Amino acid sequence: MQFPCLRLGLIVAILLAAAPATHSADPPLDSLEQKVLDKWVGSWRSSYKMPKAEWTPEEKTGTADLTTARVVGGRFIQEKSEHSDKSSGSLMLTYDTEKKCYRGWWFSSAGHTSESTGDWDERTKSMTWKSNEGGNKSTTKHRFLDDDNSEWSVVVEDG
Repeated sequence: MQFPCLRLGLIVAILLAAAPATHSADPPLDSLEQKVLDKWVGSWRSSYKMPKAEWTPEEKTGTADLTTARVVGGRFIQEKSEHSDKSSGSLMLTYDTEKKCYRGWWFSSAGHTSESTGDWDERTKSMTWKSNEGGNKSTTKHRFLDDDNSEWSVVVEDG
């Protein structure tokens, strides 16, 4: 009794096993750039205040619980946030070896999104994120005070 499908499957499996391995140009997970991203990993409690402005007619304060972990083979940091006003968000961070910069993508439960690029300053332990969305420029500065505390600010300007 012959099994033509089995024979074809074995030939394909042998060809796949004989295919040359490809090498990734991705930096190792222990690169300096990846180690910077480790500063975000963990559980955080954030307090924030949005002053009265054109987009916020009244001052708003709140808190958020943030959970951040490495995902996608460890190449990305994913932050999930749950805010006191019942909104939520997700942030993805990585280091782009081709563009030689940090990159970030933020998504909110209200449908807002943002894409940004970041620069790390080792001396001040600060990341500065810049974004240009919908004609508005934003700059987010995130400074690590120590292993357990950080502070951040966001400035949005009309383009």
